[in-house]
Amino acid sequence: MDRPLRILIAEDDQGDALLIERALKFSENGASVTFVRDGREAIDYLRGRPPFSDQVGIPAPTLLLLDLNLPKVSGFDVLRWVRKQPSLRRLNVVVFTSSENPQDQRKALALGADAYVVKPVTIDDFIESVLDMEKYWLRLNATPECEFVH
Repeated sequence: MDRPLRILIAEDDQGDALLIERALKFSENGASVTFVRDGREAIDYLRGRPPFSDQVGIPAPTLLLLDLNLPKVSGFDVLRWVRKQPSLRRLNVVVFTSSENPQDQRKALALGADAYVVKPVTIDDFIESVLDMEKYWLRLNATPECEFVH
């Protein structure tokens, strides 16, 4: 793939964020990774608002890894907002959450999530899950670039 790979990870749990970061260090895709800690920051990032306003001319993320239980703005609301933005409709959004609730799964998919992955409990399975998602969504799946919302 010749376009730059970018991952936006919306995750408020510091331990999960560290595991995701650790897993992606095993990857050789060269993707740039940005973490945001709440739903408001995720939307601000995708809008290019401060402190993320230095993104002019930079492609939007290739993948949004989205936790549902985010402070300030929920993952559901972030997903709803993303899918209403014409320039982000093709953004790959993978919900990566601890919720095994079938209602959450149905709601996330109905709102336009491309996938719903329940966070594994063991560290090894967690890391393997992140690497599997990275392999599929960044290396195997071909999608057009998205643009930031301005």
